[in-house]
Amino acid sequence: MPARPSADYLAQAQAGDTTLDFQAFRLSYTTTALYEPYGMHDKGWRDSLFAAADREDFTGALAWADTLLRNNPVDAEAHAVAGFASASLHDSLAAEHHYWLAIGLVLSIGSSGAATEASPLLVISVAEEYTYAQYIKLRRAGTQGLGECNGRPCDNVQFTSRAGSDTTLFFDVSIPVAHLQRSFQKQ
Repeated sequence: MPARPSADYLAQAQAGDTTLDFQAFRLSYTTTALYEPYGMHDKGWRDSLFAAADREDFTGALAWADTLLRNNPVDAEAHAVAGFASASLHDSLAAEHHYWLAIGLVLSIGSSGAATEASPLLVISVAEEYTYAQYIKLRRAGTQGLGECNGRPCDNVQFTSRAGSDTTLFFDVSIPVAHLQRSFQKQ
């Protein structure tokens, strides 16, 4: 777990501090009351974000991205859409900032393992699995299953590359699974 409070990493991210440890930033978010790895509290915000971007309502897209990011500041997809919307509105500084955060967050997923059964990628939500796959130009192709990798809960998901080759990526989901188990214990 991170050595510093989430607010410290958030302040670094908002300031554009290039020494930000994106992995620690993601992990620190999991210790906050806002952490919700399965998207059950997003109230349709993500759908509204993408709908606004699709209809080229970039001001609306930024408002939805802001709503999502207030609740989940490590949402790489929301940062990517905010970057695109900002660029479309000719705000190059905001676009650059959101793109920097989106890329840093996705690369921190990719640097956490090899996406193999022996070395799965550490994710803090199922959404991160798909964000990472999209970043490396894969699309969902087949099944998703929960198993074990080195004694830890692990999602294995089948994807297809643009060239048409199939691949399975492995994701360590121990953090979201532990969160889910704790929430069941509270009930």
